[in-house]
Amino acid sequence: MKRARFGLKTYAVCERGCGYIWKSILHTNTAAMNLEEAVDGLVPSGIVLTLVKDLPNQRHCVFMDNFYSSPSLYQQLLENQTDAAVAVRATRKNMPPELKMNMAKGTTVACYTHDCHVVCHWGRLAQMEDGNEP
Repeated sequence: MKRARFGLKTYAVCERGCGYIWKSILHTNTAAMNLEEAVDGLVPSGIVLTLVKDLPNQRHCVFMDNFYSSPSLYQQLLENQTDAAVAVRATRKNMPPELKMNMAKGTTVACYTHDCHVVCHWGRLAQMEDGNEP
């Protein structure tokens, strides 16, 4: 299934307990969106920064989809005392090369930065008796 080429997209920051929408953006045209400037220059990073710009220094934790994964974005959030929890796309720009390794089931790799970013990668693929993946 392909995503719709035309139509409206919405992005929202919600309170996790009751689902209250704190802030949202209606996306009709990327060029027309007034997004915060992201260090990495990626539109998804700008969307996240725009949604949380009024929440600095409050120690919130933002949970997001892997489409928004960017080490530069996490650094900008951390500078505003906002944490992030996300399953990352290993193929995204500036991801550690250790995340791109094929690993045996049950093994784990953790990458740390000087300011407490932690990225974990674990082997989750099972192998069949003939050595092939299912």
